[in-house]
Amino acid sequence: MPTSDAAAEAAQLETLLAQERDIQFDSFGYADAWTVGSRLVELATSRGLSTTTSLVFGDQRVFHSALEAPAPTTTIGSRESSEWFDDSATRRSR
Repeated sequence: MPTSDAAAEAAQLETLLAQERDIQFDSFGYADAWTVGSRLVELATSRGLSTTTSLVFGDQRVFHSALEAPAPTTTIGSRESSEWFDDSATRRSR
């Protein structure tokens, strides 16, 4: 019998997989990237969150935003988040 932590993680994974199945696009172009990226930035801003949002088509970054939350909640700056994304994207493209 799974532990309560394992059961909770399994339930969370199933929720995420269901959300992934629900959020499918017949097509996704540049205008869609702008719409989705802008909405994510709008939500993060309204919630005072620090976030970096990047949408990439192959090797081309088609949307990017880096926001810092109001101090003192920021634990990592937007510059560091952007650098992490660049490093991560470079590793994935190899």
